[in-house]
Amino acid sequence: MKSPPSASDPNPYAAPGVVEMEPVSTMTWQVDGTGVLARNGATLPPVDLDTGMSDGPMRSVRRVGEFNLAIVAVSLVFGIGGYLGAKYFFDGELLVFFVLFLLGKMVFMRLRALRGATGNRVVVWTFMDEMRARRIARRRWFRICAMLLIATSLLVVPLLLVGHFMDLMTWLLRLFAVGVPLLIVLILWAVLDQGKTKIRPGPQGWLRIERIHPEALVKLREIEREICDKVVTPHEVRKRLVRTSYLHRYPLRLLIGHNWKRPFLVINIVMMKLLRSRLLEREAYHFSEAGEISMAQLCAALEKFADDWLSVHPDWKFISAKRLPSPAGDLVVESLFLASPGLEHCANVSHVWLVRNNGKGTTEIRFFTWVEEDRVVATVDHASLPLPNPRMIGSRVSGTAAQVFDAHLKQCRAHMIAASRDAAELLARIRRLMEEGDALLVEGGFQSEVRETG
Repeated sequence: MKSPPSASDPNPYAAPGVVEMEPVSTMTWQVDGTGVLARNGATLPPVDLDTGMSDGPMRSVRRVGEFNLAIVAVSLVFGIGGYLGAKYFFDGELLVFFVLFLLGKMVFMRLRALRGATGNRVVVWTFMDEMRARRIARRRWFRICAMLLIATSLLVVPLLLVGHFMDLMTWLLRLFAVGVPLLIVLILWAVLDQGKTKIRPGPQGWLRIERIHPEALVKLREIEREICDKVVTPHEVRKRLVRTSYLHRYPLRLLIGHNWKRPFLVINIVMMKLLRSRLLEREAYHFSEAGEISMAQLCAALEKFADDWLSVHPDWKFISAKRLPSPAGDLVVESLFLASPGLEHCANVSHVWLVRNNGKGTTEIRFFTWVEEDRVVATVDHASLPLPNPRMIGSRVSGTAAQVFDAHLKQCRAHMIAASRDAAELLARIRRLMEEGDALLVEGGFQSEVRETG
């Protein structure tokens, strides 16, 4: 599911920002002997832990560790309740009542997952070779279809036979004699068709992955050493500004975004919003923690935008580019700022992506122009929160970057443009807009006050 919602800041003038890599003490994963320790929400590097492969297309895989006795307790309650209910209230119709209880349990577990129940549940993301992932998926779907077909036969066929055959017990015995062994075979196949790696509980909030392929361990150690060489030393660690974003308070249309054609995803998002799910609360760095990057370091999406835009507007200037990973390390935001020759207009393009999606994410375009009375004309290509900033004259236009800019120019014609004197003044204006948007998001309850973390 595309992470519901887009974690980018929907405020039309709040360009996201990003930081450099965290120090080793706060890394989201680390090699530990012959295994790997991963923190809740962590995304490991694109290395297949079962085969050691790291070349070619890779697919992200979610690994969930549910080390919680509540799951066992709920299963026992539903099982015992189903038996007693069938025995004493349904005249022995054990099958019907037990099926209802199983459905109830499934609904309960699904709502619990959407609510973001914590406990000892730990979710981390790893990678798998694309071809191997497809083969595993095909086998899984075959088993599911086969098990559904057999289970349906065991449940429905006896009901159809009632009143039509004298020796119903003979047919039931034949069905169970064939169906039950097949179900057992399919279940055993599912158990044996798992990867070699195993998950175990680690420290509180961490997951331990064991039985990793030796080549994968070697590659992970190399990546870990490279990260350690780049990060700051312990005595240089400084406090960082962090806040919590309450995405469940956003309008539903913003949470769904471009996913309206995916009904199951839409249902999940609606349920998470109604349940005020913890899954829709994200820790995020303050925009001032963003790290400067050069044009050569831009992600593929922003690099393509810059090449396309500058090929048509060669006199436009590169002003700034920033990158900011999330505190969990699973999400990255990059922002690019370009300006017209006389610094009248500013283009801000941001790209937001989950690390496990290999750079595929959401790109948003904004154009700003400062006009008389210290006001700002803003034109965006995406839905945004209606934040009450009296200085903003905003509009939304769907289409290509050129179409959005044309609409922006038309809107600017009704105003007297107050161009920046130099790049430093333009950057100061942009920062002021970001600070205003930041304050309005806090005032509206969409994010918490900023706090320091080490």
